[in-house]
Amino acid sequence: GGGREDGSIVWSDTYLKETGNFLHLGVDCSVKAGTEVLAVRDGLVVWSGSDSPLEGGWGGHVVQLIEHNGEPFALIYAHLKKGGLPQLGYLRMGDTVGFVGAKHENGFWGEHLHVQLVRYSTRVTDWNAFLQNELDGYGKVEHLTYWARRCPDPTPLLF
Repeated sequence: GGGREDGSIVWSDTYLKETGNFLHLGVDCSVKAGTEVLAVRDGLVVWSGSDSPLEGGWGGHVVQLIEHNGEPFALIYAHLKKGGLPQLGYLRMGDTVGFVGAKHENGFWGEHLHVQLVRYSTRVTDWNAFLQNELDGYGKVEHLTYWARRCPDPTPLLF
């Protein structure tokens, strides 16, 4: 799925129906389970964990603080395998972040890598709580302008 794509038709029969959050906030790269994921920038890993076996969750996911266009951002790599995630610390561009997870460990999604940029705020002190309670990979379509600013398109970092 593309960034800021309206998935209301595709996801109408999923958990997203309850919230109406059908605006995709990241970019999905369709790759097979086991595909190695490499860091696209240098930066500090501030969260590394998994919410598996939560259906519709992030699965294995890593949050790395990076600089993009001269601004601080959090970069989320999601739907990874539970095992083999990096420890908190510094990753250099090209270092292994993890491996794409199979359906049973990636939130029960089809095999893919979700990459999402989030404008960094120093108010986030508990990344696990933030990702479970405040930020999902989806937002409301009617809040497109807000989400486009808060979660800009990460495609330039990938290709």
